[in-house]
This record gives sequence, structure tokens and C-alpha cells, in this order.
Amino acid sequence: MTYALELKNVTAGYGKVEVLHNLSMAVPHGTTVALLGPNGAGKTTTLGAISGTVNVSSGTISLGGAPITTLPSFMRARRGLVLIPEGRGVFPGLSVEDNLEIASDSAQGVTGAWKRAQRDRVLGLFPRLGERLKQRAGTLSGGEQQMLAMSRAFMAAPKVLLMDEISMGLAPQVVELLYDAVAALKSEGTTIVLVEQYLTYALRLADICYLLAKGQVAFVGDPGELAGETTLAGYL
Repeated sequence: MTYALELKNVTAGYGKVEVLHNLSMAVPHGTTVALLGPNGAGKTTTLGAISGTVNVSSGTISLGGAPITTLPSFMRARRGLVLIPEGRGVFPGLSVEDNLEIASDSAQGVTGAWKRAQRDRVLGLFPRLGERLKQRAGTLSGGEQQMLAMSRAFMAAPKVLLMDEISMGLAPQVVELLYDAVAALKSEGTTIVLVEQYLTYALRLADICYLLAKGQVAFVGDPGELAGETTLAGYL
């Protein structure tokens, strides 16, 4: 079986500090996978290893069955791997409009009509951005910047979308708006891997949950198995 994303025995970290230890994970096409675990479990490091921002010392990572372990980040992005990092992912010195255009230009195999339709769509999802198209992204509120980061992901036509704590520090109504957009992507068959501090959102959207502890997989199953599971209480 070919997975949208697969990690086999990945060991990774920062310099001489090893964070992930022979971690394996399989993400089927069109599913949403939640990475759960306490602080320091290796969730963000896993996303970094996948996206190419964290060094992998051993093991393999495949995207759609093709190895990407040694590819630089920009080549992974060209193949449809899109990351919304913790702390937003926008170009603060550029306008909202320019941020959207850069993301649109990175999309592979799409038409001009598709790009225009997606632009209209994200501005419909996040009307505040439509009111701030000429405003520099760095001057937006935290919630607006996260809306822009999500919009950039839409515009990039992701095959696999990685999301790291998109709700961090935001008001509940903004988080709801963001996760409505995530649900829309999920309904279209986009493959999603998310790290989320609010278990309610993670368990609501996920098809598969991986619970990490000390850089290894402690539990894997569907949300129904994990909800109320004593294993979960023991690690979070």
C-alpha cells in the first residue's frame, strides 16, 4: 500500500541532541492524523523532520511513495508538502495580497482560473483579510496572521498539509473559524497531519491519532479508542 506520507524508523534531532527515536508513522491518503503528547514528546520535531527543517540522522520519509528524506525543504514544498508552523507562517514585510500571491505561485499543476477561485474562496472564509489586502502582514493581529497562514495553505494546493498548534494564543471564536477552514480542506480529501493543544478539535477532526512520548510512538488508534483512554491521561 502506498501512503500519502510515511515515516519508517526515523531518528532525528538538533545537533547531537536526539529527539525522535526510530519513529514510524503511516498517513493514508485523504485522512487527518493528529499527533498528541505532552510538551517535549517530539511532535514539532516530527513535523520538522517531515518538512525538512530538522535533520534526520537515520530512517526514511516518503511522500506519495517517493523518498524525500534527503530533499531540501523547498523541493518538498514543490511536491505538495505544506507546513503551517507554530507561530504563524507569513512574510511580515509583505502585504496580505502579496503573501497570497506567493503561495498561489507555488501551487503545482493548477490553472489561473483555479488560483482566482481559491483566492475568492479564502477571502470568503476570512472576510477580514479582504479588508486588509494592502496591509503589511506583520501589522495584522495574531488571529488575522493565522487566517493568512491558513489561506496561504489553501492557495498552495497542498497534497499533505502539516499544521503545528494553529490555535495557540488565539481567542476561541478565531479558533472555531480556523477549524471550520480545516474541516473544509478535510472534506475535499486533503491529507492533514496536525499538532493541536486543544484535544476537542484534534479528536473531532482526526481519523487516526498518534500519541508520542519521549520521541517514540506510545499509542496509535482512532479517536474513539483514545477518547477517555487511560493511556491518554497517563501521557498528557
